[in-house]
Amino acid sequence: MRSNYSLFIILNSFILVAAVIIFSEKQWQAVGIYTSILFFYFLFFLPGFKFIAGNIDMLVSWKRKYYALVPIGLFLLTMIPSFLVIPKTPVELSLFFGIYAESTVFYFGLFLVCVQYGKGLLENMNRQLRDNQGEHSSKKTKKLLLVNPQNPDKMGLSKSVAFLHPPMALGVIAAMTPDHFEIQIIDENIDHFDFEEADLVGITSLTTSISRAYQIAREYQKRNIPVVMGGIHVSANQDEALQYAEAIVIGEAESVWKQVIEDFMTNSLKPKYYGEHLDPSLLVEPRRDLFSNKYLFATVQTSRGCPLNCVYCSVTAFNGNKFRQRDPEEILDELERIPQQKIFFVDDNIIGYGKKAEKRAIQLFKGMVERKLNKKWATQTSINFADNPELLYWAKKSGCQVVFIGFESPTPEDLREMNKPINIKRDYRTVLNTINKHGIGVCGAFIYGTDHDTPEYLKKKSEFIWKIKFNVNVLMVMTPFPGTRLYQKMLDDDRLLFTNFPEDWKKYDTFELVTKIIGNTEDKFWEEYFNITQRLYSRVNFVKMFIYTLLRTRNFEGTLWCFMMNQGYAKLALQRREWHEIDKRN
Repeated sequence: MRSNYSLFIILNSFILVAAVIIFSEKQWQAVGIYTSILFFYFLFFLPGFKFIAGNIDMLVSWKRKYYALVPIGLFLLTMIPSFLVIPKTPVELSLFFGIYAESTVFYFGLFLVCVQYGKGLLENMNRQLRDNQGEHSSKKTKKLLLVNPQNPDKMGLSKSVAFLHPPMALGVIAAMTPDHFEIQIIDENIDHFDFEEADLVGITSLTTSISRAYQIAREYQKRNIPVVMGGIHVSANQDEALQYAEAIVIGEAESVWKQVIEDFMTNSLKPKYYGEHLDPSLLVEPRRDLFSNKYLFATVQTSRGCPLNCVYCSVTAFNGNKFRQRDPEEILDELERIPQQKIFFVDDNIIGYGKKAEKRAIQLFKGMVERKLNKKWATQTSINFADNPELLYWAKKSGCQVVFIGFESPTPEDLREMNKPINIKRDYRTVLNTINKHGIGVCGAFIYGTDHDTPEYLKKKSEFIWKIKFNVNVLMVMTPFPGTRLYQKMLDDDRLLFTNFPEDWKKYDTFELVTKIIGNTEDKFWEEYFNITQRLYSRVNFVKMFIYTLLRTRNFEGTLWCFMMNQGYAKLALQRREWHEIDKRN
């Protein structure tokens, strides 16, 4: 199907050309107009269908088929001016409307064929995942239930479908569990949670959803079913978590999960298990056959750890300050076993730190091209992603569509406060332009709510972001997560606005102001935040940014990825505004 859709379109276009020549009554003005129509037909239909045929598994599983209307909508919109110059003879008018109608019907007909193909593709993908995992012939004597809870009260990134990806940590735990366990994964971002019988329950959670994690844990404690909890929040708040679980895992779980299972089998679970930072070669591939097929992306991790130690980031506390890299050949082998075309590399920085790490990233991207993996991917990276033309070339060649970069702030004062020296003295516009020229979109992330965010400075920050025109804009609120230096500072200075824990943890979602800002008020802060998000995420600006990104990157598929991401962040901003208005009324 993927190799035939362009042939269908070309054949249909030849039919339209023949119709123009036969029925235009040799009026060259009409021939010129119809030729222009066909030009736009190719301009939007061909790349549009390339995106649809290449992403039909995503469109079907996500149930967001209306994205397939973008090419036809652009085609019909651009043809409106032709009404002003079209010849008015009955034959010419009939031909004009005939081309419109035939093109539209053909488009939707071919799209429906693609949808049916996509449903079959999803079935084959699930079958391949099961085959890759292999048959487990052992008799199932125990059941392990693994849960990824969701914050029920807040939007957050985890509730926007555009940002969902499988809970890799639970997939890894599943892969390390003995074969005689029946394993089920419930991700509340995808599935509705109902109580399931189990012999052992494992729960991982982010700070914003930890209160929900504790609620689920309580339900199993009431039934005397042991609960093991882990993750960054649990590692930072051990005593709190132990009130809701028989055992907690502190740090990376791979090194201790075998011991946890052995102790469970002998009814001798310990309260705390301390995970070590393993060598990357010992990391385990997750059980992807247990994940739902509703996720847009498969996830792959190529490295762990970060030496930067930004004040607001918990990565260093959890994964260490040493950058640990997997061998590129191991990663390529894993990618070959993944049937999904869409990949999100969950690394904190895909290119790492230093020339050696950069060469390893290039080796990985080259390998993806040489093995003809045909993956489309996104990832997080640092600002120096733009510094090496060879790196950018192979990243795009291997399928990179968009990169998420934490620019954080345009001023050195903010960056020093955040301990982000890598961004100081960098020209953000040059970084954006360089990456765009290589056909890759840039998701620019900024932080509002620093100690320098006076009303005047916030306006300057907003104007800077507005003028730069990142392909995707992310405006987060400074959030002190447990385990970070920022949290300790805010706690010591008595600047936390919400401290009724664990209930108030749900407010710590990067889109809620949870600290007192020096030199500003909450009302002034939200006024500026809502002003800039309303400008950035307006429908008019969406259209402008779509055209701007398409012209800058010359990458139709990447442009649609950016469009979808902007939609997701727009929903977050709208939800945040609604909550703020409700809070003021109360």
